[in-house]
Amino acid sequence: MNVLAEEKLVQRAAELVIIFYNNCIWLKSPLITAIRGKGLLIGISINPSYYSARDICLRLMEQGVLSKETHQTGRSF
Repeated sequence: MNVLAEEKLVQRAAELVIIFYNNCIWLKSPLITAIRGKGLLIGISINPSYYSARDICLRLMEQGVLSKETHQTGRSF
């Protein structure tokens, strides 16, 4: 709890979600079919005719971004 307070993690998360979401909604890509979520748990639905969500997750990992595909729905979180 001290770390949460001292490092202002709640406030930082609130700032990051705005930045992340605002950047995502301006993406005009046929790859993305939907963006939804709450807080920093954001789901991006991937059009499987381009890439699988798994492929996207692996590419993001190469860039230092951890994500996880969910089920076989094409969604990447």
